[in-house]
Parts: sequence; C-alpha cells; structure tokens
Amino acid sequence: MDWTVPYSLGISTKSIRKFLIEVASLEAEIAFSGLYVARKLDDFSSVTALMDEFPQTFSSFKRNIASIDRETFSILDLLEKDSLLVEQISLINLKLQMSRPPTTSSLIKSFAKSLTYFTSFTNAETKRIFGEESISIERTIINCDRLISALNTAEVIIRHRNIRDNEIFKPSRVKESIVVDLIDKASDQLDNSTSLNPETKQLINEYLAEIKAEAQSKAPRWQNIIGSLMIVAAITSGLSDAPGAAKTLESLIQYIVGVAAIKPEAPFLPSPTDAERIGVDFFNGVDT
Repeated sequence: MDWTVPYSLGISTKSIRKFLIEVASLEAEIAFSGLYVARKLDDFSSVTALMDEFPQTFSSFKRNIASIDRETFSILDLLEKDSLLVEQISLINLKLQMSRPPTTSSLIKSFAKSLTYFTSFTNAETKRIFGEESISIERTIINCDRLISALNTAEVIIRHRNIRDNEIFKPSRVKESIVVDLIDKASDQLDNSTSLNPETKQLINEYLAEIKAEAQSKAPRWQNIIGSLMIVAAITSGLSDAPGAAKTLESLIQYIVGVAAIKPEAPFLPSPTDAERIGVDFFNGVDT
C-alpha cells in the first residue's frame, strides 16, 4: 500500500470535519428552518460526496493496514465499532441529503421548537441539530480528530517502510504474523530440550524475545533479525533432543530472505549469430 492512501483519506476526513464544524455553527438557524440551511454552505455538494465514499474508503484502508501496523488497525477498529464513526458520518450524510426547503407549516412548527431551544437546554445538544439523540455532531468531530491522528501515523510508517525497500531487498513483503509464529514455535521446541543448561536456555529465550520484539516494531531492522536468527540457529543445531528448533529457525531465515530478496533479471545479450549479423564489438562497444 502506498503512503498516498492514508494521506488521501486524511484530506477527506479533514474536509468532513471542517464541514461539520460549519454545520454546528448554524445550530440556531437549523433549529428554526431545519437542516436545509446547511445546503447554503459552499462545500455542501463536495463534502456530502466525500461522505458517500467514506465507508468504503475507511473499510478498504482498515483492511490493508492490518498487515502493516496493528496499532493503527486497532485504533480504526475502535473508531468503527465502539465510537461508531462510520455509522455517524453515514447518518449525518443521510439527514443532510434528505433535507428539503421548509414549508409554511413546518416554519410555524420550527418557530415553536426554536422557542424551546432558546429557553430550555434539557435535551441533548445533538437533538437540536439532527432531531435524534443517537447522532452527535460533536462526538463525530472529535472522532474525526482521532482518525486524522491515526492516519498521520500510518502515513509516516508506510513512507518509512517504502524507503527501506530497494531494488535488491523488499522487507515490506515479509509478513510479521508468519515470523512471530515461527519464533514462538522454535521457542516451544527449545523449552522441551533437556540438553541445554538453564543459562544457555535463558540466553536463547532472550535472543528470541528480542527478535520477536524487533519483528513487531513499526520499522523492523531485518538485517539484525537475520543475524540474530543465524546465531540462535547455530547454537541449537547441535541439540540432539531439539532438532526441530534448528530447522524451524532455518526455515524462518529462508522465509525472510526468500520473500524479501528480489531476483535480478538476467541482462539480455544477443546470441552470437545476432552479434555477427549486427556487427557489434562487445569489447570496444563500436561497430566492427
């Protein structure tokens, strides 16, 4: 995934947040004339279009970030399931797009409601704007702030991740879950070994814990991980009662190198017959 994905979603979220603040500032007018007055805002059409796209864009990014940064994924999951950010934006969007110009009778009713608005504050603030306590424009704005912060962090992580990739080695291809599972498997296999003295077993477990923590960090140093794995693999290779641990670690090293390394394409050279036909001197680089 490219860094422009969280960047683009962040721009959209900022636009939605700005628009919601403008809608909230029209609270008195909305209490009298209804939500239709929000249509006078210059960015009404563009932002409601962003709100239409928001659920799909949010879900797509959340799905893709899961394998890259679990912390960002957890924040997005919390915003979606606990804070109901996606649902709130969708409901607000629906209310806004359903709004119609006020009629004479609705203006009379709105006038009566507006009197209540100015004299009583017992109802929830959001009920004055959208007519439902289940929709909170204030909470939605706050949750937009939380999403923007998470997206900024994700953008930095993805930028750093892409910079670490080069033409020879692309560690971004390595799946953290596979690395962690194999480390845990090797650790369990070593725990069953009786030929290791307690001091060596503790040292190996510390190595594996450091490797696991590095693999789960936001910017793993894969060269250090591979080096540490080779050390542990060398120590465990001579264990008669835990041969599986050495094989597991070797498999892990092969996985990281095999997935991340990019095989260079063999340069194309013309066959001898072609060379003779075009008359190229490969040593001097000039026509013969």
